[in-house]
Order: sequence, then structure tokens, then C-alpha cells
Amino acid sequence: SFSFSLYNRNCWNRKLGETREMSRITIRASVVSKCDPTVVHSCVRPHQQPKRLAWHGGRRLGLACRAASDKVIYLIRHGQTEMNEYLSFHPHDAPGFVDPRKFDTVLTPKGEFQAQQINPRANLLQPKPEVLLASPLSRALLTAETAFDGIDDIPWEVAPLARERVWFASDCGSDPKVLSQNFPRWNFEDLPPIWWHNTSNDPLQVHPESPDVFMKRTDELVEWLHRRPEQTLALVCHWGVIYTLTGESFQNCEMRQMRLSQLSSRMVFTE
Repeated sequence: SFSFSLYNRNCWNRKLGETREMSRITIRASVVSKCDPTVVHSCVRPHQQPKRLAWHGGRRLGLACRAASDKVIYLIRHGQTEMNEYLSFHPHDAPGFVDPRKFDTVLTPKGEFQAQQINPRANLLQPKPEVLLASPLSRALLTAETAFDGIDDIPWEVAPLARERVWFASDCGSDPKVLSQNFPRWNFEDLPPIWWHNTSNDPLQVHPESPDVFMKRTDELVEWLHRRPEQTLALVCHWGVIYTLTGESFQNCEMRQMRLSQLSSRMVFTE
């Protein structure tokens, strides 16, 4: 009837208005840091202004990717790192901030403990991952090894497209030869000597990754995941990558089950 339809429409409009308002509040109430570790603050003090975010719709996946059945993906952020700890005491946007140049930052003892804590859950995941993927940055590799210790019947592969966006020296990686010594279980043969974002031939130079370059790479990551043959994947990566693909701020060693169709390049930091 007319009254029933009008009632439903009014309810829908009210819910839509609430959703829009909540989305507006959520975005305004999130102060997004430039760095992997400093995450999103839950509230904005009166004297603070939120950092600018740019919306990116993501590229349309190819027909072959679209035709594939939707996949399950477990997203895991690495454990606490030395750079996370440093930034908790030295905010990147504070006057006089200096990059401590912690190249390829490593996990703290707390970060290793966080990875150990999720190991029992990782061993009981259903559906079980058919492959374990990890960014080649050391913090992600050690988190993956620790969290998935005991799961030896699936392949472990590095995923360079899942590396963190380069802001500081901590987001620059290590030479594949060094990685092979530190993480012998993983195969780094396909990685060039400088596999992270770098516009020179000097691995000790830090070249911040622009939003356009970063978004292009996260688009490529999603397409690559769709093209893979597995239907259930686990990916250990970074705050910036996960936030860009989901709009969600993951804590250290947080793990969530999602559908691959939910991932697309969404927001990127413009400051």
C-alpha cells in the first residue's frame, strides 16, 4: 500500500542519512599519519585538523578476474617494530622531526610476542589458507614465519607488490642476498637488488613514494591476487597497504578474514 511504501522509504532515508552522517564523522574523526606505525587516532582534538585524503576508485579488474569465484583472504598486519616504537615518542609531524633511518625496521620483542599470540588462531583458520604471502620487508616476513609456524604443508611466497609505501628509511628493504640469509625458507630469486620504491641506484637514499605510484601498485596487487589459482590466501603486509585497500586501520598483528572482492584501492594520503 501507499502508506507501507512511504513508511519503508522514510526508514530507508533515515538510515541512509545516518550512514552518511556516520561516514562523515568517521572520516573527520580520523587523523591519518604518514607513517606505517602511527595509525589512526580515534578522536580529533579541537586544535587538530584531519589530514587530507584523496578518494581513488581503483581500476576495473579484467574480465578474467571478474569471472573468477570470490576468494577468501586473511589480512594480517605485522607486529610492532622499532620504528613503531620510535614514532610513539617522536611523532612524524612534530616540529624538528628527524628520520632515525632505521632501514628495513625489525620487530621489537613485543612485536615478536604479538606474532606468537596469533599463532594458535592461524593454525585453526577455516577455510585453511592454500598459500602464505608476505611482503619482503623483514617485519612482515618474521611476523609471517612466527604467526604461521607449524603450517608447513602450504607454499610460502614473497609478495613485493604488498610492500609498504615508502615514507621513511624504515620502509626501504634489504638486499635479496641478506634476506636469503635471514629468512632461508623464502625464495627471493626474482627480486632485484633494489625492489622497493627508489628512483636512484643508491639503496641508502630514501625516495618517498607518491600517491599516484602507490595507488597504481595497490591496484596491481589486487589484480595479482585475483589471478592467482588459490581460493583462500593469507597475506601479511602493512598498515598503509591494508588501509588503502579496506579503509580500515589495523593494529599490529591484527588479522581479519575478508573476501577478495572487498579489496580495492580507496584512500591515499596526500600530505
